Amino acid sequence: MGVYFTGAKLLSLGLGTLSLLLIFWLARRLQGSGLALGVILLLSTNQAFAHESSHIMAEPLLVGLFFLAWYLTVQGFGRQRLWIAAGATAGMAYLTKATGQLLLIAFLPTVLLVNGRGVRRVWHGMAGYVAAYSLVAAPLWAHNLARYGNPLYNYSTTHVMWFDRWEHKYARGPLPTLGSYLRAHSLAEMLHRQWAGLGRLLSMWAEAALPWGRGTGPWEIYPWWGALTLVGLAAALAYGLHRARRDPHLAWAAYSGTLLLLFTLLFAWYAQVYVAPRFLMPLVPLPYLLGLEGVRWLGRRLYRPQREVPQRLAYLFLAFGLAAWLGLDGRDALRHLA
Repeated sequence: MGVYFTGAKLLSLGLGTLSLLLIFWLARRLQGSGLALGVILLLSTNQAFAHESSHIMAEPLLVGLFFLAWYLTVQGFGRQRLWIAAGATAGMAYLTKATGQLLLIAFLPTVLLVNGRGVRRVWHGMAGYVAAYSLVAAPLWAHNLARYGNPLYNYSTTHVMWFDRWEHKYARGPLPTLGSYLRAHSLAEMLHRQWAGLGRLLSMWAEAALPWGRGTGPWEIYPWWGALTLVGLAAALAYGLHRARRDPHLAWAAYSGTLLLLFTLLFAWYAQVYVAPRFLMPLVPLPYLLGLEGVRWLGRRLYRPQREVPQRLAYLFLAFGLAAWLGLDGRDALRHLA
């Protein structure tokens, strides 16, 4: 048994390292070596990511698959044939963890909203995405159908989302479902749950994304701040949709906004039961990428444009970053191998 856990933890560490390299390569293709370097250094020093990668967790693999699926999807707005690969990658993310379903859920409305009445032009691309996703997810759907009678069965989404408290998992009797929750709660109670969850989720975002990691901020943040964040995301999504209708290459903004909005609404609701930095980890590279791009845009407005970081220098810093990552995370992994 000890050999199994040792191998599993080392596998998790290796997958985390591969995810870092993959995200660097993709970010570099999108925004150049300098910005990609910033993204990878932020992620390699992220305490939550290091913690998950030193344990037997799905997140180290999920982070890489999630970013790859996002990249292929946004690139597919210009080259629709990439949506087949995007759908397959999203399906693999779903097989890794149910959170991967959000990639598909965000994709469909984004394409419809961006293209409007011209959606017929991208019909084949959408069908390819869904078909590839379904083909990859089919074994899990078949298993769930045979065992639970529901191809989309997942304990967390079928039952845990409808708990009032985590302790209800120990209660006798049937577990709650969407139907039983709607019968037992008023609309006011549901709105209050979502409202309170916004504050908790904003605090958890800080723990998941800030370099100094967990345990550094208050658990409760007043829900007004969460509501303002939600309004900001909705405004950013509307702006992204407006721009994307004129230029398909800007559809990445609309898709990113949709993903962030879905994550916020879903995990704000889930926060009443349980919330942890790892829930948000698949999406953390995206705010890093968008935030650094915003900083670079502001810098170019204030100062003369600077030359891009030379490729060799970027790889040199990447090597140092990975060495620091393996030193920090590897030490944590070895500490838990026993």
